[in-house]
Amino acid sequence: MVEIAEIKDEDSLRGWLEGQSQEVSVWMARRAALRVLPVYWRWVAESQTAGKRDLTALPVLRFNLTSEVARTMPAPGIVRTIPTSTTESAALAAHRAANAAVRAADAAVRADAAYAADAAAAAALVALRTAADAIAADAAAAADAAVRAAGVTAGAAIWRCIGRDCRAVDGADAVQMAGSSLEALPLWHEAENPILPEWSAWKTALRRPEQELDWSFWIAWYDSVLEGKPLNADMLAEIAQINNADWGKGEAVVLPRIHDIWQRYQLKAQISELEKKLQEVAKVAEASARPAQRPAQMGDNQGPPLDDMPAAPAPEVTIIWEPLQAIKQQVEAEQPDEEVVRENAEKLKQIAIQIAKYIGGKADTFLEGFASESGKALGKALGVAVAAAAVAGVVAWYNAAAVEETPTLADDLLQFADDALKWANALPK
Repeated sequence: MVEIAEIKDEDSLRGWLEGQSQEVSVWMARRAALRVLPVYWRWVAESQTAGKRDLTALPVLRFNLTSEVARTMPAPGIVRTIPTSTTESAALAAHRAANAAVRAADAAVRADAAYAADAAAAAALVALRTAADAIAADAAAAADAAVRAAGVTAGAAIWRCIGRDCRAVDGADAVQMAGSSLEALPLWHEAENPILPEWSAWKTALRRPEQELDWSFWIAWYDSVLEGKPLNADMLAEIAQINNADWGKGEAVVLPRIHDIWQRYQLKAQISELEKKLQEVAKVAEASARPAQRPAQMGDNQGPPLDDMPAAPAPEVTIIWEPLQAIKQQVEAEQPDEEVVRENAEKLKQIAIQIAKYIGGKADTFLEGFASESGKALGKALGVAVAAAAVAGVVAWYNAAAVEETPTLADDLLQFADDALKWANALPK
């Protein structure tokens, strides 16, 4: 039995893995290959050799996401499960694609890309194996290929990270692996990521305007893996459950579908935060609306004093709450109505603009703001008097008790409205 402290190369890692469960080997191999994923991803996207063979990074990306989701299923609070057939299909597709990339990279004399592809292929193969010795051998091969892809200097850092990985899962069985929060481990632990310059450059390239496809989700996903800050588990499960036929249709079909799922979950999170803030608005407003109590004085019957100032008007949170809930219903609908989303997002946007104007020191022109283009849009939608009362209500809350929160509310409303409009624009026509 090889001890963790003795692991320094492919043979010693294989010896250690032979005493571990398949789940440990799959996780270890995947982590090793993920460390050099940017090398593989960029090469298959930019290489003419890879392009001629219709190679893409999508099968490997899918396998890594699906494999991690499957490891944690079923889990408390996550209603989705990943069938074995789904993980096997993802692993097989990734293995075939990566193997083809190995041959293509060899032909193009790109050793680092060939090794990165080899790591991806071996990691996928581990998930398909049944024989214990083959599982350990393929997992160790994946790690060794990742080290070679990273180069001599970076390879030493990978072996140190592999040792940390080993200590995290030593002796774990399938149940223990599923119950562990392994996704919260940063990919490089506390070590410096020597592949970071490659990843930063590739992220920039993926975000260029000339990119025909939107890779935003996969960028966010890989960053979350690097940082050990996993994305929403239900969202990842929903993406993993996209059927094989759609995955097989390629990037042009599946990327927009993934992006739609991702946007929905982002909007849900924003709605939840806005609901909390609006509930706080209502609480503060209710408290500020109560008459102030004077200290008892001799002969005072504690009746309402004649000189009491009137309470600040309660904020009209419903004017924000209602469009927010209207958008929420569309986000949760199977077939969302683009016009409903657009109309209510515009309402929230104009309210946020008017709040921001007031807080920006323009109290004297607050009501005059409704004569502006943004004010006219809000007035047309809600009626000038109602719209002014609505924003004045939230501003009253700002004046009463929550100076620091109101600017944040305005900013968050504006950001949410913009994001909702972008989602509406991307909905199928």
